[in-house]
Amino acid sequence: MTLAERRAAKGDRRVWELHLLPRAIEILPQLRAEADMIYARLLHMISPSEIRAVRALLTKMSGNLESGSEDMPPR
Repeated sequence: MTLAERRAAKGDRRVWELHLLPRAIEILPQLRAEADMIYARLLHMISPSEIRAVRALLTKMSGNLESGSEDMPPR
C-alpha cells in the first residue's frame, strides 16, 4: 500500500517534496492514536521535570554537534 509519493519541488530541481496520498490522510487519526499510546508507555512514571532535563541535555548535545569542533577541549 503506497501512502506517499515523492515529487520534485517547483523552482528547485534538487529538492524533493513528500506528499501524502488520500489513503494516508484517511488513516492519520489511527496513526495519531497509536503514537499517543506509544508516548504514554514511553513516558510512564517520568516526571515533567525529568522530561525537561532530558530535553535540555539533548538540546545541548545537538548544539555541540552543530558548532563543530572549535569549542572542544584538546585531547
